[in-house]
Amino acid sequence: MYLRVHTNTETAVDNKFKMMAYHPILLYYYFTILFVQSENLPEPKILNFLNQLIPTKPSTIPRGYIDGALCNRQCDGKIKRCFFNFNVETFYSMSKACFDCPNNITDCYRPDCIIAGGIKRTVSVVNRKLPGPAIEVCQGDKIMVHVENNLIDGASTTIHWHGQHMVKDKYMDGVPWISQCPILYNNNFTYTFTAVNYGTMWWHSHSEMQRGDGVYGPMIIRQSKKNNHHVKLYDFDLSSHVMMITDWTHRPNLEVFESFILGGEKIKIPGLLVNGLGYQSNTNITTTPLANFTVKSGFRYRFRVVQVAFYDCPIEISIDQHKMTIISTDSEDLEPFQVDSFVATSGERFDFILKADQPNSTYYIRFKGYLQCSHLETFTMALLHYEGSLDETPNSTFPTYATSAPTGGVIYNPVSIANATGYSNVIGIHESRSIHKVDSSLNSSKVHKFYVSLDMSSIDHPVKHRYPYYGFKQVDENYQSRTPQLNHITYTHEYDVPLLQGRFEINQKAFCNEKTLRNSSCETNFCQCPHIYTVPKNAIVEFVFMELWDQDHAATLHQLHLHGYTFAVLGWGELGRNLTRKQVINLDKEGQLKRNFVKPPLKDTVSVPKGGYTIIRFKATNVGYWLLHCHIDIHSAEGMQLVIKVGTDRQMPSPPKNFPKCSNWPKK
Repeated sequence: MYLRVHTNTETAVDNKFKMMAYHPILLYYYFTILFVQSENLPEPKILNFLNQLIPTKPSTIPRGYIDGALCNRQCDGKIKRCFFNFNVETFYSMSKACFDCPNNITDCYRPDCIIAGGIKRTVSVVNRKLPGPAIEVCQGDKIMVHVENNLIDGASTTIHWHGQHMVKDKYMDGVPWISQCPILYNNNFTYTFTAVNYGTMWWHSHSEMQRGDGVYGPMIIRQSKKNNHHVKLYDFDLSSHVMMITDWTHRPNLEVFESFILGGEKIKIPGLLVNGLGYQSNTNITTTPLANFTVKSGFRYRFRVVQVAFYDCPIEISIDQHKMTIISTDSEDLEPFQVDSFVATSGERFDFILKADQPNSTYYIRFKGYLQCSHLETFTMALLHYEGSLDETPNSTFPTYATSAPTGGVIYNPVSIANATGYSNVIGIHESRSIHKVDSSLNSSKVHKFYVSLDMSSIDHPVKHRYPYYGFKQVDENYQSRTPQLNHITYTHEYDVPLLQGRFEINQKAFCNEKTLRNSSCETNFCQCPHIYTVPKNAIVEFVFMELWDQDHAATLHQLHLHGYTFAVLGWGELGRNLTRKQVINLDKEGQLKRNFVKPPLKDTVSVPKGGYTIIRFKATNVGYWLLHCHIDIHSAEGMQLVIKVGTDRQMPSPPKNFPKCSNWPKK
């Protein structure tokens, strides 16, 4: 419970105090200063009063559940019910909680000290941690997460469980206005779902700019040894060997976003973080701690990498003098293969095995940013430390941007295969192989096929290019901001209820796609509506995504994430600049866009190359409303997304008992 300060017209209260009355942390600091300065109360009474203002733990562990931390165990087939408490709040990096960090490194590890590369800025975090608390459970465990929204700006929030398909828990997918109502400020919501899918996953806010400001964390679903296909390939699978890598701006992302779409400022990412730590290559800060991963000579370790980037920032990962054996992507097992480096884009996960077979020392783990992370030549490092080594830092030369990726060797999943020069071998994401044979039903002639172009449209926009005042062509090119769309359509939600919960209430005639808008000239006019495709349950669904790279804009490596499903990546290719949608469709009809049905990799997030295409296919067994969106959040926020409605409304389950409606929560 929080102390509420009620005011009325008869009480003279300073306006600033009224504002702070709605946020307990500000109120806490206000009274601290007020009472300490006045010295009108003895110290014990001051502390007793202030302690009443500190938020208490908002929820106790429900009967039948245990503290989620106890669910991180050796999986033996026995099911546990695991409870986690998430307090989503506004905080500050390098705050007073950090004392003399980084001058005194010990201070950097104090409670509530968010280092974030030594940059002072407002952040949004869970439980005052960056990354947020880890969920580590076993396949089949029941997960309950109680989420409280205490964001100071009054923003709503939701949490998405990236990698869980929610087949039996559709209302828990965590997408505002699709699977649930947003969690308003000073409100709470409890997610309950079963960890059906296993592997390396993560959770993150699916609201506003919060993921980019720090609302994310790892979710690792482990298997019992008898079900683990790769268990004989490694000796250890440690919590401390999870890497969450992200781009990092040095100011809040809403400000970066607004300055980009309205102020003409180009997005140039200055920093990268690894587990909330990292050398900031575009500052003079050199003493903040790096992420440190410890191994013991002679053993084999499973590392789990989660790419969390908010912007268009593919990151190449390599480890000095060590090779990596890739065994999984997006929680799906692969036939193992060895690489010297690999590139991860936003939302992707990769598991690799490292054999500690080098001399006892400390080695750099290098992270090199591309595209929007290349403008300022952004890179960072972490440390691979051999137990027993006296070397606290590597003996090699301090990295630069040019040396942050290996020369020669094998690279996996490069930004561009055509431009991946200087490597001995290049392996595209589509060239890796699943350990599983493809579902034979996928190789069917009866396919619901959708061609989807990933457009950066040069059109007038009602917010950022209001015609006739400052339309797209009315302003200097430095102020022109393209609109990210799918098939030249911006997704918008036009209802006051979520799609899944309110499906019998809403007017579905407003659903749109390129067929319903064929006469709307969306290539030149701004088209906005609930962009939805409908497919029957058990249909075979194929998407051919195309990035039409024209001469007037720098290409973007869009990363697409599909909720509720894993799909087979059947095809991928680069075709060149100045493509048209019609050209790509004709190439496909002529059989020039090849498809591979021999153990194609299975994923839930995939990139589409500049001037190229990616082909995915899946069987629509999971009924519901499922979001497909660009995982570059500023693109998704502008409407570069669509919804796939699988099955009929009556085939979808009713909401859980006591599931809140938007009207149950107070308005903002």
